Amino acid sequence: MGGYSSFAEKVAALSDAINRNHPLIDGNKPLSWICAVGPASRVIPRSDLTRGQPGGADAYTRLVADVTCVDGSALSVVPEAVLDRDDVPYEMTVRLMLDGEPFGVVGERCGFFLATVAVRLSRAIAERGPIADNGLAGEWVDPDDRFPPSSMEAGARAWASDAGLATDDTWVQLMRYLPRERSLFSFRRRDPDDPARLGELRCSLRTSKVWVDADAGGRGRWKLRERAVLDAWGESGRGVRAVLTAPELLEFLRVLLAQADAIGIAYADTGPIDLQRPVG
Repeated sequence: MGGYSSFAEKVAALSDAINRNHPLIDGNKPLSWICAVGPASRVIPRSDLTRGQPGGADAYTRLVADVTCVDGSALSVVPEAVLDRDDVPYEMTVRLMLDGEPFGVVGERCGFFLATVAVRLSRAIAERGPIADNGLAGEWVDPDDRFPPSSMEAGARAWASDAGLATDDTWVQLMRYLPRERSLFSFRRRDPDDPARLGELRCSLRTSKVWVDADAGGRGRWKLRERAVLDAWGESGRGVRAVLTAPELLEFLRVLLAQADAIGIAYADTGPIDLQRPVG
């Protein structure tokens, strides 16, 4: 370990040296975080990146929010502070890392919206989620399938509420004419109007059918399944995809927000969560 008693001590020393010596005019803290996260994500086992007891107050203090993509690569999402004129952090953007290497920077001032998504997702899991098939079927029985309404649906319901219309009836009418693509969030490099080649992180909801065997004779039934599809594109044009259940997406968001809190960005009050306007 080059004179250090452990890998963790070596990472801590590197981060401390960068933060204290300020080799850059700006961005020293994000640099120290990236230098720590990149090597650590390759050396420390995923099972060792949690602290405390399961379900405890610090159950989501894993080193970094990461997911395993369908191609086997590891996508990590690292929060970076957005500073005001007094250099006080008030929001965050996110840096994408693929297998420990820089992949892109997306989502300027996206933290508050992600915090509201986490709150809505947590409640959907606890309360059986919205009814399936765009409101035309039954509730999701499996917690893995319980997601909140998409950003598009939430925006349409917010508009109906502002206009004094019945939100449920309005959505049933509008969904016949709207695209079937349902996104919980979509962030590009610095602004939603930036070209996609500059990087993007998008989470869409996809419904599929799976065959469930009911008995040894092979008789069974079709079952609807809802999953979150997390797509990320880097500045080079490469794209990766991860497929997550509702609890897996919630864990990912909670870890990301816990890391934002660690660098001074907290979202204690997300306000009304039923009628969130779409952002990004």
